[in-house]
Amino acid sequence: MNVDWAGHGTAPHTDPAFPTLAECLAPLVPGAAPVAVYYYPGRTLHVVHRDPDDRLVTRDVPPVGAPAALLGPGERWDADLRCVVRTFPHDPGLPALAAVVRGTGAGPDDVLSYLPGRRAVLRATGPQGPLVVKVGDVESLRRNHSRHAALHGLPGRSFRVSRPDSLDEEAGLRREELLEGAPLVRALAGLVGPEAVEALAADLAGQVAALHRLDAGRDLPGLPLADHTAPVAFARWQRKTLRTIGRALPALAPRAAAVVDGLAGSVPAPGTGVVHGDLHAANVHVGPTGPVLLDLDELGRGDRELDVAVLVGRLLLVSDSSGRTDTTALARAFVVAHDTEAAPLRGDVLAWYLAGTLVGRQVKTSIRHVAPDLGALCTRLVALAEVALAAHTCATPRTRATEVVDRLAEAVVRMPARV
Repeated sequence: MNVDWAGHGTAPHTDPAFPTLAECLAPLVPGAAPVAVYYYPGRTLHVVHRDPDDRLVTRDVPPVGAPAALLGPGERWDADLRCVVRTFPHDPGLPALAAVVRGTGAGPDDVLSYLPGRRAVLRATGPQGPLVVKVGDVESLRRNHSRHAALHGLPGRSFRVSRPDSLDEEAGLRREELLEGAPLVRALAGLVGPEAVEALAADLAGQVAALHRLDAGRDLPGLPLADHTAPVAFARWQRKTLRTIGRALPALAPRAAAVVDGLAGSVPAPGTGVVHGDLHAANVHVGPTGPVLLDLDELGRGDRELDVAVLVGRLLLVSDSSGRTDTTALARAFVVAHDTEAAPLRGDVLAWYLAGTLVGRQVKTSIRHVAPDLGALCTRLVALAEVALAAHTCATPRTRATEVVDRLAEAVVRMPARV
């Protein structure tokens, strides 16, 4: 999970595909929330718990109607919960994981991220110092290592990225530098005064603007880049996001669909710039030298307004879900600083992406990880998307990006407090 919620919520609804959803979210230790939840309504449910012996235990729940699970060594079927129970690091979808854990001596507290069957990120120590070890499928590891290495090795690079260490295709893992410091939102909590927030925003804006100034053909020749252009994003919101919201929060689905429909007539032409592609707050780390851009796995082509919208939307999500005001202040300061560091953002295009990503990224993230108070939180996020859509509708090419962000920040303040 990449949002610092205080645990996870309860089942938001009855899902016929997962009749034991609520029970599977229930903790193994009284008062302890699940470590991680990955949920797609009707399709996928993985819940990672910490058990009384401080082990990580996965409840892997097949949807109703799926073929019966074939149990392997170290697995058992829980008939009451209708799930396969596994103890980390046993994971048939990640055959290299157990060997990596044995080789690094990683314990539960060294697991930085874990999506059963798909990927795991561990803290370890190598000959050159602390490392992050990433385990996954070889094709993704190869592609992501090549993107990371290409960016880190750019002559005259003026943005910070962690140092890639090595790729081991045979072992099914790659390694990169483990950074000192803390993720953006946690680092922000330690700052005192608006001047410190503005300084952090200015440094981060400079890093992001420098990435956006790259020319793919000149600086990254032959590197495979993901397609993050507006038509592709819009099609994903229409095809996947609305279906997810309809299954998880059917009462909210018409409002979410109205936002996406309202964007249909003004989809920006495909952008050709270099973008991070997944610039949410957890993919920015603040170390001794300042902000560092992490997880460049989704590096691609698109509009820089997409990156800004994803980060600003995530900061607003954190603000609304936790009551913090410093993340909203950082969002505004980041946009102001970005306009200073680079060519001004297009306010009308930023509003378009904010409306779409608030629904297509922030609501989807909240559902995927079963956020606390999920229904109320997603209702407020869709309300913010409606504000962004209204800002886009009345915007002109001369509309400043700060005007758009100010409207959303004011909307967050005006919303009644969640109980």
